[in-house]
Formats: sequence, C-alpha cells, structure tokens
Amino acid sequence: MANKSLTVEQLIHRGESEGWTAYGIAKLVNAMLKAEGLPEIRSQMVYNYDRQGMVVKGTRNVTATRTFTTEEAKRFAERYVERAKARRDAATEITEAVKEEQCEGQEALELEI
Repeated sequence: MANKSLTVEQLIHRGESEGWTAYGIAKLVNAMLKAEGLPEIRSQMVYNYDRQGMVVKGTRNVTATRTFTTEEAKRFAERYVERAKARRDAATEITEAVKEEQCEGQEALELEI
C-alpha cells in the first residue's frame, strides 16, 4: 500500500530520483494543499490538466506515460496552490462582506421598529 503521509520534501526527493508522473504531481499538490489547510484534488485532474497543456504551458499530452522534470512539477504545484489560496481568500472576503451587509441590514430593521 502506498504511503499517503509523505512530506513535501520527501515527495520532491522521490520525484527527483524516480521522475514525475501526473499521479506524483497530484500527490505533491495534495501535500502542499494539506499544509495550507485546503481540500485535496483527485489525481485525475492533473492528467486532465496535462492533456489540456496546463501542466507544462503549451505542451499537450495525449498519452498517460509522460514524465516531467522536477522543475515542471514544482512550478505546476506552486501555481496550483497559489491559485487555490487566492480562491479561498476571495471566497472569505465575499463571505465577510455578505455577513457585514446582513448585520447592517439587521441594525436598520431594528432601528425602524
């Protein structure tokens, strides 16, 4: 059974020695997301991103046998995690703004009564 509790550093070391597959990149992304308190992704997403040319910009892959360099894997993982954090932060800001509006609306109702 695969070890699911590897650290980011251990995953990078393993990827450097064995090469990076889309599955390995997904494990790296998930370790980084977990460290940020964000939800994990399914490994199939990375295969889809690769097929669409989003792992290595402009390079589409139609086979599942491709390997990536450590630099490509790190670049994709860092970019994915940064965007996930930005989405989380934007959602938090929107939620706080809505709550603030609701509180202001409640105060206005109380003043009318």
